[in-house]
Amino acid sequence: RAQPLKIVIAASAPNGAGRSAYFRRLAQQFGAQLIDQGTGSLGRRMECALEPFASGGALLIGTDTPTLPAELLVKSITALGRARVVVAPSLDGGYYALGVRGAMPAIFDGMRWGRSDVLEKTLRRLKRARIRFALGPAWYDVDRWSDVMLLAAHLRLLVRVRDSRKLPCPATAAVLRQLGLLNRAR
Repeated sequence: RAQPLKIVIAASAPNGAGRSAYFRRLAQQFGAQLIDQGTGSLGRRMECALEPFASGGALLIGTDTPTLPAELLVKSITALGRARVVVAPSLDGGYYALGVRGAMPAIFDGMRWGRSDVLEKTLRRLKRARIRFALGPAWYDVDRWSDVMLLAAHLRLLVRVRDSRKLPCPATAAVLRQLGLLNRAR
């Protein structure tokens, strides 16, 4: 029998995540545990967020994937049942999610984040360490202006084929509308 999933929000705020009204409200809204992700490089913060939960299995998801379908998360979680690490690639050569089950592997040290070879280097490190891994489904994240344009095009397509009130990221769509990047639904 599968264990119920636990949602954890790993966040940073000037006086700590626990003192942020925004993050406390978000955690309450989703019935999530709120933890501070610490400081340092992206890799150090990811490790800090994953490590306390990795023994039972944890999937870390970036906040820059506003249109990510839940089905893709289910596929990555399922893959984590078969492999110690799951890496879900993003279209830019990085990854939008990383899952770990068991001891946290040292795969983030010295990584130069935001480059198109992050996925490749991470997989190479996993292979060198002989850690069994699986790839999750690919999706896009939003890091650069070209990604914003892809997101806007994706949302414009969704507006054409469904009710615009049912977009996966209504607040993001509202901002894109304000910027003139997303036409109002007719």
